[in-house]
Amino acid sequence: MFSEIQWQQTYNQLELQLWQCFDDVLNNGWADFTGLAWQQWALPILGIFALSIPYMVLEHFFPRRKIEFRKVFVFDLLHVMAAVALSIPIGRIVYGQVLNRATEAHLFDFVPHMPIWLIIPITLIGIDFSLYWIHRAMHTNLFWRIHRWHHSPDHMYWLAGLRASFWHNFLFVCNSLLWTTAMRVPPELYGFGASAAVISNNWMHTNLKWNWPRLEKIIITPRTHSVHHAKNPLHHHGNYGAFLSIWDHMLGTYVDPAPLGDDFELGISDKIGVVRLMSGL
Repeated sequence: MFSEIQWQQTYNQLELQLWQCFDDVLNNGWADFTGLAWQQWALPILGIFALSIPYMVLEHFFPRRKIEFRKVFVFDLLHVMAAVALSIPIGRIVYGQVLNRATEAHLFDFVPHMPIWLIIPITLIGIDFSLYWIHRAMHTNLFWRIHRWHHSPDHMYWLAGLRASFWHNFLFVCNSLLWTTAMRVPPELYGFGASAAVISNNWMHTNLKWNWPRLEKIIITPRTHSVHHAKNPLHHHGNYGAFLSIWDHMLGTYVDPAPLGDDFELGISDKIGVVRLMSGL
């Protein structure tokens, strides 16, 4: 175990790496720093749509709520483009400029070496458990502004679930990269991880009229997550799980969707401008 002095040294080194990252941005400019060509922005968006085809089909044949797609699709698509525009640079900066340097400084040497068949499940469970607590923290008065953009749609389907403010994206991306770096997950598997995150996110936000009470004891389903997006705060302060619902059951935050039916309102009551919502300020 690390001593208090070692933890302080680790913190100081991470802080130094972060400030070096910001200094690089200021000196070299954002475009040169991220080094992103237009293909690197377009391909993830195309990938998201490719992974979402099954959900589009399911929503067409088994919709839970009626949605007027002509009124919401273009607006939601712009939000997806904004989310990708935020996530890619954040990931490149955090991984390339901070976590790589932290690895070179041997800050993760306290994590024991393990075989890949053990690394993957530990990493996935660790990411999911951390996301539960990050998500739960976002619903406190202190951090709600970070998350309310995600809750702002008054409709629910796979594309609407991709709304996220800058700080929302930052925390989620940092959490995943911290776990994968510390656990020494091979970089060639990062693409699979990103695809799994998209599939999971689309799944929980799908407008799908199927009920699986037994499955809901283990994983988050569209029905349980739709309750989380209820306009009534009494309902959306629960069901925080990102994929596994066992954390909600274990920690007393599970809200049973059965008594609520499908008639409750979605969205937020806050009357705030789009720019402020997107920025998370």
